[in-house]
Amino acid sequence: MSKMREIDGYITLETSLVLPMVLFSLLLFMGYLCYFMNCGIIQGTMESVTLKGADAFHGGDYDTGEIDYRKMNRRNLYTEMFPGREESQEKVKKELKKELSSHLFLGKISKIDVQSKTTAITADTKMSFQVPGAEMLRSFGIQIFEYRGTYTASYISETEKIRGWSVVKRTVD
Repeated sequence: MSKMREIDGYITLETSLVLPMVLFSLLLFMGYLCYFMNCGIIQGTMESVTLKGADAFHGGDYDTGEIDYRKMNRRNLYTEMFPGREESQEKVKKELKKELSSHLFLGKISKIDVQSKTTAITADTKMSFQVPGAEMLRSFGIQIFEYRGTYTASYISETEKIRGWSVVKRTVD
């Protein structure tokens, strides 16, 4: 060790080897913090927008959330149970795309898929996070900073579910 101190420039050599690794680690750590923040933003946005779309199936207005009971009472066996299903599905997809593109930090939405089935609406979102250090790892086939979230909201209200259970229970008894 004392011989090394006699050679000029040894500290420069050590710093030039250690400093890039420390900075790269710091950059990845900051990237993970921003990545987790984006995951929370995506999940929260998916939940609120999908629930808003599910409420619109009950006869509610998509933008205001107010329920029109005349539309809700018109549902019967002879008409379509959820008449605004396809319309709400497209509105949910558009709003998800708009909200996520404006709120994500360094994130790029790769896929937004919204499907409406007979009892629920499902939103599926895939995001890749653009961290400068992660691009180097992708060249080696290591996929980090990618998120895929899914949220399902039921059209059927809790009271309708309970009514269905009591009907089934009476039939079984």
